[in-house]
Amino acid sequence: MAVRINCRDCKFYYITFDAGAPYGCRAYGFKSKQMPSVAVRQSSGNNCQLFSSKSGNGTSGSAGNKKGGNFYA
Repeated sequence: MAVRINCRDCKFYYITFDAGAPYGCRAYGFKSKQMPSVAVRQSSGNNCQLFSSKSGNGTSGSAGNKKGGNFYA
């Protein structure tokens, strides 16, 4: 059975402000009416090979904000 890719959990997935193509993939560099993983599957016949989990190994861009940063009381 094929693994179902959930683009919403991928760090490359984004919502565009284009009504004709509301979903985007930064890894593959395209926007689409359907979820990017579905578009990739339909065009190549393979599951997305560039999926990268947002939760990953803790190296997300927001990790630096957890210690308070430049907060002045």
